[in-house]
Parts: sequence; C-alpha cells; structure tokens
Amino acid sequence: MIVEVVLRKKDDQYGGRPYSYETDLNVKVGDILICPTVSGLNYGKVTRVDVPREEIDPRWRNSLREIVDFAPEG
Repeated sequence: MIVEVVLRKKDDQYGGRPYSYETDLNVKVGDILICPTVSGLNYGKVTRVDVPREEIDPRWRNSLREIVDFAPEG
C-alpha cells in the first residue's frame, strides 16, 4: 500500500509537503511511523492511506522508499 506522510520538523511538529512511501504495515491516518529519508531516519505522520499509484509523480513512482516499522510510543 502507498501512504502519504508529513515529516517531523526540528520543532517536533509535523508538517510540510507530504511524501509518499510504500508499506505492508496496517496503518491508519494519524499513525506515527519511522521513515527513511535522504538525511537518515525521521518520524512521519500518516496523512493518507491507499494512495493510487497513478497519483504518484512518474519520476518517483517506481522508486518509493519503504516504511517497515511504527515509531515507539512516548
């Protein structure tokens, strides 16, 4: 499944532009996940689930990164 997340910023708030990731996790909007980024791992908040592949920019469609775990609670 493809999900969209907004990443945690330096002020610990979530925002900015959404990023698309693939995941096999059973996620829902609002879940916090561990997301690989070009700068290393970061937390991301799910803003959308079941995003159709056709909506992803063709330049990135076949190279989406994968989310494999939820963020620890607390």
